Amino acid sequence: MLKRTWLGMLAFTAMTVVGAATTEAQDIVLYSSDVSNVHGNWYAAASSSGAAGQRMTSTDYGWSTTDSPLAGPGDYFEANFTAPSYTTYRVWLRMRATGDSKWNDSVWVQFSDAVNTSGSAAYRIGTNDALLVNLEQCNGCGEYGWGWVDTAYWTGQSPYVMFGARGTHTIRIQTREDGPQIDQIVLSPANYLSNPPGQTYNDSTILPHSADGGSGGSAASSASSGGGSGSGSGPYLGSPISIPGTINAQDYDNGGEGVSYHDTSYGNSGGAYRGGDVDIEASSDGGNDIGWIAAGEWLNYSVNVASSGDYTVQLRVASPSCGSLKIGFNKTAGWNTVSVPATGGWQSWTTVEVPVSLNAGTQLMTVYFNTGGLNLNRIGVVNGSSSSSGSSGGGSSSSSSSSGGSSYTSSGSFRMMTWNIQHGTTAYGAYDLSSQAQFIASQQPDVVALQEVETWDENQPQRYKQLLEQYTGNSWTVVWAPVINSAGTEGNVILTRLPVSSQNTYQMHATGDYSVLYSNRSVAQATVKVGGVDVNVFSTHLDYYNTNDRSTQEQQLMSWALNFGGPRLVSGDFNSWWGEYWITNMQTQYTDTWQDVTGTNQNGYTVNNAVRFDYIFRSMDGNWRATPTNVYVPVTSLSDHNPVIADYRVQ
Repeated sequence: MLKRTWLGMLAFTAMTVVGAATTEAQDIVLYSSDVSNVHGNWYAAASSSGAAGQRMTSTDYGWSTTDSPLAGPGDYFEANFTAPSYTTYRVWLRMRATGDSKWNDSVWVQFSDAVNTSGSAAYRIGTNDALLVNLEQCNGCGEYGWGWVDTAYWTGQSPYVMFGARGTHTIRIQTREDGPQIDQIVLSPANYLSNPPGQTYNDSTILPHSADGGSGGSAASSASSGGGSGSGSGPYLGSPISIPGTINAQDYDNGGEGVSYHDTSYGNSGGAYRGGDVDIEASSDGGNDIGWIAAGEWLNYSVNVASSGDYTVQLRVASPSCGSLKIGFNKTAGWNTVSVPATGGWQSWTTVEVPVSLNAGTQLMTVYFNTGGLNLNRIGVVNGSSSSSGSSGGGSSSSSSSSGGSSYTSSGSFRMMTWNIQHGTTAYGAYDLSSQAQFIASQQPDVVALQEVETWDENQPQRYKQLLEQYTGNSWTVVWAPVINSAGTEGNVILTRLPVSSQNTYQMHATGDYSVLYSNRSVAQATVKVGGVDVNVFSTHLDYYNTNDRSTQEQQLMSWALNFGGPRLVSGDFNSWWGEYWITNMQTQYTDTWQDVTGTNQNGYTVNNAVRFDYIFRSMDGNWRATPTNVYVPVTSLSDHNPVIADYRVQ
């Protein structure tokens, strides 16, 4: 879809994904021990009912500033936390009023760099704008011990915030009425996005303390064990990384210090990619590398080994002198030690290898650093004892598979995803192909149809192919269909890890001027093999502005698609609501997968959480051969559209 000024900015909702977790968004739970800056009438006090035995307390002197927050207050405390960009959080405080008095039950909440769900600055420190949080739930309801609250019942303020850049942020609690007590601050992108973590009065809920800038794990294994299993950590990309495949060093598990990693220094010295204490920097070898490594540090990665057998681990490393590390898998006894040679510099890269015998299944891979003095970019795990050239660069190493890497192929089913990626930009204008590709990988599709892919800024079709190979460990085929024949243009793409028997592209022209961008559109087509059956998949995008052009383009699309036998799955951005002419016209030859599965044309909104412009249509002449078994629309701010994802059984 083109940018629609009349629709305005998307009202962002936190990413909710059926069957896959978000990439970074985890509950942030702060205790009194996280408070780093205290001023005036606030202090930490012992509390038998408070989290970790403490609470932040303000003495009741009868003072208040109830009309508005102060830009330069004298009474406040602050805590720092790390959070990803463009993720909606709901703010919750667990509060108690001294003496259960309504005159001691409210505070002002501010942030260093928060924005609201429209992308505008909100509740900023140093301003007279703040979120008013009041413990009493209604006029005359009363106060009864600890309770969870996110706003004040009379204000109509929104408790939802997000942050325009990933990294460290600050929350400030400013006095509105003195006398409140606070023991937990929660920013939740999912678990408590709709409901509070506990009761609104007489509450006893203590949430696990965040260990890694927003990931709520609890300390577990020790450094001497190299992390080991049973740490309670979770995959950073939402699901275990497939082996054979490539693991980027930066994608160690969520969980925090002593759970998913051990790091001897505080904070991310390189400042790249994510929060926590692991030191990450941009790499000349592509992507990011782990640097500032010290002896005894380690990293955990959740992986899924496809089958038992012999593999070769290929580690992309750099060292100005030399070093040593070891790698272990918790389903395989023993460690495998690897010597790292002197490469000539911190960004002079080579590949070192070690053979391993692995058992099948999900397990924990641990990289343990025997010495410092080295950087680590990525780990490739390939079948057998193949040798690496050591010069792959760019982080796009992949392993091939006769089935295209799909777990669905042998069973005669597959997953298809269609998504308008808005030229690689998020709903708020940030250019972020990497996060989009990570999100695609987290959904585990076998066929991906993308719209508004372009070649102005970079060769996005090839870049998405590289990123998907990097994040999935599978080989992908890309079919690029530009709308006009120009070096810099936009178009549509099919990406698939299934075997491809043929591929085609087609340009649709609504006028005689083939250089006009929007009057000319395109279709990407691929014939993929699923359980021995040819399935034809298409990616397209019809014009938004000119309805006559849209009608002409659709007729050309439907005529051209008939050159391919069923089953046909035509997907993309049709810039039309359900029930409009262009959708009913498609339904003369196709059925709408969303309606096939859900039995309704409602919901499944892909634009502004209110409009359905994106579809996967299934041809009637071959529909019995491709039966949809599931469909869903995950909500994300990584584009101005939500994708449509469907599973099909093929016979």
